[in-house]
Amino acid sequence: MANKLLVKTMRILTITLILALAVSIVVMAVSYRIEPYNVVEHVVKYTDINGDALFTMGMKPSIIYDNASVISSSRVFLSLTQYSLYRLNAKVVIYNNTEHGEATSIECNISASGVLRSSLWSKSLEPQLTLFCSPGSVYVNGSVNIEEILELASRIDREISSASFKLDYGIDINASYTVKYSDGYIAVYQYNPIILFSIDKPNNILSASSSNTSSSETRTVKNIVEKNMPPPFNFISIYSARVLTLYSTPILAILTGALLYLNNQHERVKHGIQHRLPRVALDKSAFKTILVEKEETIYMLAKKGYGIPVASISGDEIYLLTGTDVLYVYNRKPRHL
Repeated sequence: MANKLLVKTMRILTITLILALAVSIVVMAVSYRIEPYNVVEHVVKYTDINGDALFTMGMKPSIIYDNASVISSSRVFLSLTQYSLYRLNAKVVIYNNTEHGEATSIECNISASGVLRSSLWSKSLEPQLTLFCSPGSVYVNGSVNIEEILELASRIDREISSASFKLDYGIDINASYTVKYSDGYIAVYQYNPIILFSIDKPNNILSASSSNTSSSETRTVKNIVEKNMPPPFNFISIYSARVLTLYSTPILAILTGALLYLNNQHERVKHGIQHRLPRVALDKSAFKTILVEKEETIYMLAKKGYGIPVASISGDEIYLLTGTDVLYVYNRKPRHL
């Protein structure tokens, strides 16, 4: 009875190991066909600064401009223009949801410089303006005397015996924000808009423009996210599945092979297949011998746990050692009547 229970247990265990091995192989194959990680990119914003420049021109009395003394325009006739007023307003946003935490302090510094240029020369010319900056805004309010600029350019041309037909007066504004974050990190963000007045003497045109009035500081952050196996194995990550099956597959293969071998040996005994039995020198007179008619009987009794089958030195006889004084004997030589 105990022997039958053992055989049944071995069969169930063998089937279980075969199924486990199959699952391990499938999981291993699937895990190595899929990338174990996803690279997720997202943009982190640090600052957003958006500005807009407006220009107003002070004019001489003229028919074409209906004798207006001031007009809102960025392109006018040069000979009718006396001065220009400009205003720049910018909204500043400094974000807190960064990897450095919240902005605990914000300091702002602002300055401006001007340069008058022709194709042959350049001259620093300090701009006439009012500057203001805060953690939330930048404000610039200035004026340019066009007649004075033309007079200065003429004097320089006479000094160097040249003629400037086109002039540019550029005003560079430099706003600098120093931001300290809650983790101690300190960042410096720059805002550098430009106000430009272009003078075209041959065509009698004055043009005013602005550039770099909007800027933002961003960074693309890449996060590596571990992926899970597809269903029905989605309870485990792909990387973990690779590691697990790397060890489980060979172990299960060895155990399954061992149990299959043992089951095969059992079947060989069950069906009376002759084994290469160990040969022993045995004194049969020391035992109570029981002769059996068939060799299969020896193997059947061994299967039932009665003893261990061995062969005589000559190989002519098969014994079943029972551990008692009883000895089962099968003689392979044909008996003669």
